[in-house]
Amino acid sequence: RDEEEFDIRTVRIGLKGNLTEHFDWEIEREIDEVLEVGALEPAWKFGQWKDVFANWTTFDAFSIKGGRFKMPFGLEQNTGVSDLDFAYRTLGSNKIAPGRDRGVMIYGDVFGGALAYEGGVFDDDGDNAEFSEEQFVLEGEDLQDAGPSVAVRIIAEIFRGLPVPDRLKGAEFGIAYTQSDVPEGLNSLFGEDPWGFDFFERVYVKGRRQRTGLQFDWSPQSLGFRAEWMQSREERLNQNLRNEDLSDYIGTAWYASATWLVTGEDKDSDVTPEDPLFQGGIGAVEIGARYDQLSFKSASTEGTAFRNPRSEHLLPNTVKQVTFG
Repeated sequence: RDEEEFDIRTVRIGLKGNLTEHFDWEIEREIDEVLEVGALEPAWKFGQWKDVFANWTTFDAFSIKGGRFKMPFGLEQNTGVSDLDFAYRTLGSNKIAPGRDRGVMIYGDVFGGALAYEGGVFDDDGDNAEFSEEQFVLEGEDLQDAGPSVAVRIIAEIFRGLPVPDRLKGAEFGIAYTQSDVPEGLNSLFGEDPWGFDFFERVYVKGRRQRTGLQFDWSPQSLGFRAEWMQSREERLNQNLRNEDLSDYIGTAWYASATWLVTGEDKDSDVTPEDPLFQGGIGAVEIGARYDQLSFKSASTEGTAFRNPRSEHLLPNTVKQVTFG
């Protein structure tokens, strides 16, 4: 409660369970800290719904998930906050990857787990792409969201069947794609730095939004290596002052990270200290570093660049970030 002592990042309440061995479910919601008018102390109130879904998991090769959950795009975005290597996600994971939405997804793994797939249809285009500006609609018409959208992702251990060292066989490579339609207006994705400053404002868009992503994840023994590249591309149909098409609006992000468990434990999903902290040891100690960047620009680079949201050649801008600990 004392902001000089604590900065509470996330408070959530959730339930999860099984409905027979074939179905499981989860409900999770955030709790916001709100200072009520006339109150001396903040009051905790329910905030945004997070995960609300049900799973049918009878077969490993074919499962179905329905409800509200993360769209299958983004390695780091789809890693739970308690399993992240660093305290905060990268710039691109927060601004280009779509995040959660309502939808239905099929997923599974085949070839003994060497290949995993996910594909779904969703109402909108994820929480990270929510609109904040006024839209152009006629009187009596409803406001529109981006969507519906489709999203697919394939992850493969491509070295598993090859004559390579065993350590390489666990390396995972992935590719992902999303597509949706965006209504006319200042409805584009935008650039925000880690401190909340908008380094690239929204621009006028209309038409198709596409995302493409590549990912790499490898954890040989006590080491961990991750890298990801993602790009968004949004059409700007009829968006100049003469009602002509503008060049596409492009956002690009990438990061690379490396971690090392100095105390020698295997870096898997459940690291168990070899010398527990309260049993005479020092626990598990890990060091890591990460570099990431996020940039926005127009596809056209001809002529003079401007900041105007209807410019054919938008002035590009990039934010770079280094994290270590």
